[in-house]
Amino acid sequence: MYLWKMVGNNASQDRMRSGVGDDLPAIMRRMEDDLLDGSAFVARVYEVVFRVSVADLAEHHVPTGREWHGRRDGRGGVHWEQRFGPPGDSAGTVPDAKALTEVP
Repeated sequence: MYLWKMVGNNASQDRMRSGVGDDLPAIMRRMEDDLLDGSAFVARVYEVVFRVSVADLAEHHVPTGREWHGRRDGRGGVHWEQRFGPPGDSAGTVPDAKALTEVP
């Protein structure tokens, strides 16, 4: 599953649109249209997994650490850069392994 967001061309357009999808190539193709016509500055896609929180039984999208950032290139296309970061919880932090196995 993937979370995506489009970032605008100035500070007043911080997050233009965002969403969730399960088809990475289709998400990227749709975002490229907005990048190429100039209505967005940066596209970001985050791979996530769905988890249920033990604390409140709420559902969360937990980042796996794989991300893609897209920008217009100088040749009339879009350049996608894949990035890797640490996996984390819904707040973007890496969970403590001891806390996951510890029973209160």
